[in-house]
Amino acid sequence: MAETKTPLEANGDTIAEIKTLVDGLPDANTSTITGLSAGDIIEITAVDSNGTPTAWTKVTT
Repeated sequence: MAETKTPLEANGDTIAEIKTLVDGLPDANTSTITGLSAGDIIEITAVDSNGTPTAWTKVTT
């Protein structure tokens, strides 16, 4: 029989999964993208095996 969880338990599981995803994101303070101004948009063009962006271009609108 499938395990039945209360809504609180299910939400706790979901929050734990989200935290794991967020903790796996690259730290925004470890890289510097030069040639951009506040409000500019970039397109990530390459990532490494960990999902860390390794190349990007400025999007012109």
